[in-house]
Formats: sequence, C-alpha cells, structure tokens
Amino acid sequence: MKHEESEAYERLMTSKRITWITTPEELAELHEKIDKKEKTIIVCSGGMGENGTIMAFLHQITKINTAQILLTGYQAPGTIGYKLMENDFAEPIKVNGETIPYNAAKIRNHSFSGHADQEELIHWVSSLNLAHNAAISLVHG
Repeated sequence: MKHEESEAYERLMTSKRITWITTPEELAELHEKIDKKEKTIIVCSGGMGENGTIMAFLHQITKINTAQILLTGYQAPGTIGYKLMENDFAEPIKVNGETIPYNAAKIRNHSFSGHADQEELIHWVSSLNLAHNAAISLVHG
C-alpha cells in the first residue's frame, strides 16, 4: 500500500462517522435502523451474495426501494450477486430458503475488489527475497 493510501486508510478506520458492529446488540440496532429506513451505509463482505456478512442484510434491504446495493468485483453466473447485477429474475432469488423481493437500486463497480491484482502480487512476491528458482503456487478460494 502506498503511503498516501495508508494514511487515507488510517483516517477511514478511525473515523468517528463509522460504527464498527462487533456485538449482537449492535447488529440488532443496525437492523432497527434499516427497518426505520434511516440513512445507513453498510459495508460488508458479499461472497457474490451467496455467503458472508451480506446474508444478514440482503433480504431486509432488497425490500426498500430507496436502498442501493454496490456490487463490486466479479459476480459468477448463477450466484445471487450475478442475478441481482443482471436483473435475472427468471427464477426467484432465495436467501435462507425465502424468496426475496427486489426493489433496491444497484450500482456496478468492477474496479473495487478484495483481491490483489497482478502488480500487487508481483510486488509482494518480489519482497519475499526467494531464491531465483523458487516455485510459487497461488491458490484462490
């Protein structure tokens, strides 16, 4: 991470405007805010809509027609994230066995990802000071 990015990251992580949800009680309060349609931004792992923290919110926020969902990075065909992104409602989308309505707007952003890109991977591997003929295996998943 570049120095400027590091400083920006630190400011973001220590901002008083961000509430970190760390307890079940705080999670319940957040769900209440959503039910009251209070302006809220939720940043959480998406897991292509199939798993991860987003599962705690997806059914709730898709009912709200003023909500927006930012889909980042790749969404594999057949996943909930892909179906939402492509407006693929040929078959009902189910979360935890319950069909979800879809009224929320969505925004596509392919430039934001939690995975390192080629340049970042090369930089990281170069910093390891490995032998010239060292074998490297990268596994995703």
